[in-house]
Amino acid sequence: MTRTIFRVLTLVLAAAFPLMAGCSGGDDDNAEDAGKDAGDTDTGDAGDTDTGTDSDTDSDTDSDTDGDTDGDTDSDTDGDTDTGDASVDGGDTETTTDTDTTWIAWSGSAHGDKTAEAFNHWNGDVPAEVPTGCAKCHTTSGFLDYIDDDAGVVDAPVAVGEVVACAACHAPKAQALDGVTFPSGLKITGAGTSAICIQCHQGRESGVSLEAAIDKADAGPDASAGDDPDAVNGNLSFKNPHYLGAGAIKYGREANGGSQYVDKWYDGKWAHAGTVNGCIDCHDQHSLEVKVAVCDDCHAGVTSAADLGNIRMAGSTSDFDGDGNTTEGIKAEIDGLAALLFAAIQGYATNNGDTDKIAYDDAAHPYWYQDANGNGVVDTGETKYVTWTPRLLRAAFNYTWYKKEVGAYAHNGKYMIELLYDSIEDLGGDVSDLTRNDPGHFDSAAGAFRHWDEDVPATVEAGCARCHSVQGFETYLDTGNMEVDGGAPPADGFTCDMCHSGYGPGMAVVKTVADVTMPGGTTTITNTDSDPTFICLKCHTGREDTSSVEATIAAGSDPYDSLPSVHYLPAGGTLLGNTGHVGLEYATKTYSGKFPHTGAVSGSNRCNFCHELTATSHTLAPTLTATCTACHDEATVGDVSTIRKARGTDYDGDGSNTEALSGEISGMMAALYPQIVAYANVNRTSDIVLSGTRFYVDVDGDGVKDPEDTTRYNDYDAKLLRACYNYMFAKNDVGGWAHNTKYVLELLYDAREDLGGNMTVYTRPTP
Repeated sequence: MTRTIFRVLTLVLAAAFPLMAGCSGGDDDNAEDAGKDAGDTDTGDAGDTDTGTDSDTDSDTDSDTDGDTDGDTDSDTDGDTDTGDASVDGGDTETTTDTDTTWIAWSGSAHGDKTAEAFNHWNGDVPAEVPTGCAKCHTTSGFLDYIDDDAGVVDAPVAVGEVVACAACHAPKAQALDGVTFPSGLKITGAGTSAICIQCHQGRESGVSLEAAIDKADAGPDASAGDDPDAVNGNLSFKNPHYLGAGAIKYGREANGGSQYVDKWYDGKWAHAGTVNGCIDCHDQHSLEVKVAVCDDCHAGVTSAADLGNIRMAGSTSDFDGDGNTTEGIKAEIDGLAALLFAAIQGYATNNGDTDKIAYDDAAHPYWYQDANGNGVVDTGETKYVTWTPRLLRAAFNYTWYKKEVGAYAHNGKYMIELLYDSIEDLGGDVSDLTRNDPGHFDSAAGAFRHWDEDVPATVEAGCARCHSVQGFETYLDTGNMEVDGGAPPADGFTCDMCHSGYGPGMAVVKTVADVTMPGGTTTITNTDSDPTFICLKCHTGREDTSSVEATIAAGSDPYDSLPSVHYLPAGGTLLGNTGHVGLEYATKTYSGKFPHTGAVSGSNRCNFCHELTATSHTLAPTLTATCTACHDEATVGDVSTIRKARGTDYDGDGSNTEALSGEISGMMAALYPQIVAYANVNRTSDIVLSGTRFYVDVDGDGVKDPEDTTRYNDYDAKLLRACYNYMFAKNDVGGWAHNTKYVLELLYDAREDLGGNMTVYTRPTP
């Protein structure tokens, strides 16, 4: 590459940059990383040997060794005297008075820092050259060689003295990059300009290569214990994930950068909000600095790079590191878990019996050392750690990922939390005060998101996608169709974009929902008071209603072999009462309408009045605030389920008219269930038993679900089907007592009565 081309490319504004600062040299376990000369020994233009006039036609003159005649005057190490010229000769950076902001930004970055260890690590080698395994990311020539080779290899070592110069990212083949192959073998496409960055910022080892090394060690000639995770194996050596592997962490589970434990679920690619998903959406492509002003659009209080570690999304409310602080930034949560993991690593190494004590030094390869004097730190003369067990190696690998990927909290904090937590747990550390996942909508490991993972291909089916996938919910809002054609990919929990249409501090703009069609399709509820939480009803209304259940009955005949499922958490359907008809309403009865709560407090009928849904916390948990207790003086502070408020009727016939409303409903459920069992015993050919949220055939009629009771109940008549539906409606809305006590009690009362139960001691609420 000639100097002229480098000069032209330097002045081009591109759409790509490497994700973080440059990384250091070789990481092979037997490599020597320490003691290299950090000084630059290059005194001329790399690769320039001519002393005459080159192809420049600028009609300028200078006195450098490549003989270009551009006539600028500057003072640099290769003898140029041109000013106002921003040139980079094979990585040789000139001192310039040029005011071009692009060049200034790049020259001050880690990619342009000729003094950095990342570009000087090999200066003392003989010959002084960057090996092929390192040149891809530590020299411009090596990177260009790599992307120019169809096999993706660097053909020859590169002489020391280069940096990551303009041509690395601005060469046509670099600009054309769209895909990346990770160390784990994962191949991705559609990465856009981020593919340039991730070529280098992906680490050099992965969970896949780590497990391959462990498998190889188990089969080696010196292996003594096979697959025993706690046996010292002389064939094992540390695998270094390398520096700043942001791309691998961002892609999480998919890239398998960390050591992922069997039977654990890990978050995949971190989906940031809106259009902020590519590397240069967050980082300046030349200075590499974070665009703090972009962060401040959503994250209030972020005015400097130092504030980035304080960011915590409203949906992340768990105390991951068990320190009692749920408002600290995710970075602090990760740091806390990492400190606990390091203590667990040292504790395991000390107590295992066959392993030596261990210490870590982030600045000295191979990082993990035998702690001969047991003081917890690496001292002079202590040698590299060699008494590895598979269990210890996995944990150390994940800890090193934490140390080397300094931006993990931003790139995919959840993935890093999962790796650290699982490593602590696998080492036998105490995780009783720790938390692995966020709750509810943001629990990526929950069954609500993982139910379809074993399908081939993994797809959330059409009827479920609207509420159990990101893509499906967005499609549902756009089209109004309850069935999402083709289904949707499984999600790792919900994202901000699902409910928010605009961005700003606190993500205050919520998508407007004008109406909600109830599950049966025959009733539509209008958002008459512009309630922003009306969006919650899009999913929390159940999947059946009176019309759909009655249609099932009308279309079939006795026996009915399955029970229509109201599904989980149909809170909106309960709240709406007889305007939503989500419970099975008997034709001859009347029912309570939408629960009015109190008109004395503005917004008291909205979801966020009772559920924590603020700009800083989206736990969605029911709360009993001072506003609540000002009215509900009968309730126990902190326990919302103790609410009763001036209702003097004993609905469930247990003799108490002061118990919490939740007790009245659980009492009526306890009265209905034995009536269901008795009715089936007398009127059906199969006995019935409940387990969890399913009814099964009770083979021996003992009222207990035994191992042989595996058949879903399939002997319903219309009466039994209606009663079981209402029982499950009450069971699945765990907050039904708060959402609409009277409506739920009416449904339970009527179901028991319809089955022929004695209603003498029970009282039906008055609608």
